[in-house]
Amino acid sequence: MKRKLYYLTALVLCLTAVSMQAQDRGTTLVDALAKKMTGYKNYRIEFTADMENEFSELPGKIIVGGSCYRVEINDYEVSCDGKNLYTYNTNEDEVTIEKADPTDPSPLTNPARFFQSGLKDFQCIYKGTGTVNGKKVERIELVPAKQQAGGCRSILLALDQNALPVAIEYLTEGAAPISITIQKVVPLTEIPSDTFIFNRKAHPEVEVIDFR
Repeated sequence: MKRKLYYLTALVLCLTAVSMQAQDRGTTLVDALAKKMTGYKNYRIEFTADMENEFSELPGKIIVGGSCYRVEINDYEVSCDGKNLYTYNTNEDEVTIEKADPTDPSPLTNPARFFQSGLKDFQCIYKGTGTVNGKKVERIELVPAKQQAGGCRSILLALDQNALPVAIEYLTEGAAPISITIQKVVPLTEIPSDTFIFNRKAHPEVEVIDFR
């Protein structure tokens, strides 16, 4: 009986150690990603997005400058100057303005926070190695420290050997996952000052709906 108890205890300790090592590796990779992206200061990400029964290989672009960002995908241009969020529907000639949500964890609606610092709000679970489009990657599952109804359930992140993002799968409650495949990450030296706002003078025909 004592021998059996000894083996069970040893097994539990072993599994605990493996779990801690996996979590440490996940945290190390996430920290490396944040350091890499923060070091760029300004950068552009080119990607495609997929969502079952909704869209497939939809091309998009993300531009980040500090805490400001711009996302272009399909008929939408989403810009944030750090305080206000501008969502421009080019198909409907309509733009909404609202206060930016600094807690939003989504890589598509708050990429500056996601890639540079927002991952601190997640538990990191290392999921091993794999390949994405022929690239060797390491996978991490990110689980929000605080779960919210209808919010993010988890994020599956794949990083290459340089700690750059290659693929992201964003899972929310009650919806199909959004899969993002990243083609390239390009550091930028300068970004035009009007990149992160909606230019009303350039689009006088657009209806402005202000929720601030």
